[in-house]
Amino acid sequence: MRWRRAEAIETGGERRVSASPLTMRACVGWGLGSVGMMTLLNLTNTLILKYVVDFLGFSAAVAGGLIAATRIFDALIDPAMGMLSDNTRSRWGRRRPYLLAGGLLCALMPVLLFVLPTMVGAADRWPMVVAALLFFGVAHTVFNVPYMAMPVEMTDDPHERSFLFSFRIYGTAIGGLIGGAAAPWLVSRFGGDIAAFASMAWFMSGVILVCCLAAFLLTYETGRFAVVHAGRRPGLSALATLTKNRPFLLLLLAKVLIVAGTGVGAAAMAFFITRILDEDLSWLGFFIGLTTAGMMLSQTVWLFISRRRGKRRCFLIAAAGYSAVALSWLLAGPEEARLTLGLRSVLLGVFGGGILLTSQAMLPDVMAHEVMLTGIRHEGAMTGVYTTVERGASALGVALAGIILGMGNYVGGTGPLPPGASTAIYACVAIVPALAIAASSIAFYFYDLED
Repeated sequence: MRWRRAEAIETGGERRVSASPLTMRACVGWGLGSVGMMTLLNLTNTLILKYVVDFLGFSAAVAGGLIAATRIFDALIDPAMGMLSDNTRSRWGRRRPYLLAGGLLCALMPVLLFVLPTMVGAADRWPMVVAALLFFGVAHTVFNVPYMAMPVEMTDDPHERSFLFSFRIYGTAIGGLIGGAAAPWLVSRFGGDIAAFASMAWFMSGVILVCCLAAFLLTYETGRFAVVHAGRRPGLSALATLTKNRPFLLLLLAKVLIVAGTGVGAAAMAFFITRILDEDLSWLGFFIGLTTAGMMLSQTVWLFISRRRGKRRCFLIAAAGYSAVALSWLLAGPEEARLTLGLRSVLLGVFGGGILLTSQAMLPDVMAHEVMLTGIRHEGAMTGVYTTVERGASALGVALAGIILGMGNYVGGTGPLPPGASTAIYACVAIVPALAIAASSIAFYFYDLED
């Protein structure tokens, strides 16, 4: 690998190279990777449960369990992908080859999920959906695990990492707007039937392809630090050292609560819009758009608070606000003014942006802490463990949403909702997310890694 203004540094038995400062081009490029991945994730998280229940005929409980099972498979392969990238040596660096390969695979996913099932009979849709979801797990892992391991190699400054991760939040917000807002709008625009989902999928595949390729091309200078030689390559046995990294363990615990809790709400929001508020599915895009706007516009404020008060205190402030706003969904109904509903969505984006920025910017910090504790650089393996937990929590969130809806006797269709189904939907979008975020604050209260 070649770097400008390179300077050799010896740390932890490895030779590293100090390169040019973190550039805006690298930040934008890295952020575009999040646009692609979050477009794909929001697309599936928002629409896949409704698609397989209301259009493919699966029961809510079975569909939730199926999606959860395939995501658990996805999670289990993440550490192996991380170790593979840790031990990769190429002229493109340790991580970037997988941005290219994984990006191409991820671009196929909307077509596999929403187009292929329409080309087979009802009896063949089960295996088709299962195969597509399993492939989704592999494709996402190939891109996302090396991608998330890159920041600790791009800068060693904790505040610079927060700045870098703000681009991930922007990317997350834009991806949420595309996958969570534009996708439902396109489905409605194309007619709202099963063929409309297929038409939407082709458009989304193009967006994901462009973003992932841009992330690969614009991060050709992978940052200020990069490992170019290691006397001892990271292996499976090195993962045992993670049990001594207390900040990392607390981050994992909080991540489970954040992802599972908000995942329940995300999976049920389409049902809330169409069955509780009695609006067209395109309104889901409107609310997600407002949430995205709140998330993006608040980043400067959260960066300021994080720099002045630290990431932990910044998270606690954001979590308290998010929990309060989430509970206010209990007041929402068909008669509530849409302006009030919109304001609630904006506030969820504002406080959610603080939660995402601080919790994600802590990951490279705990990686750097691991090097100080053990002298081992295995950021990919650590990212694999992190995303395994994250993916497992995501699966848990979808499964819980399906279980809660099933306990409320929800059935697909457009008929009147039984009282239990309405209660289940309210619980998914308001109570569960609020309690989960509040619980994650307890975990972060004991997080003692200083910026």
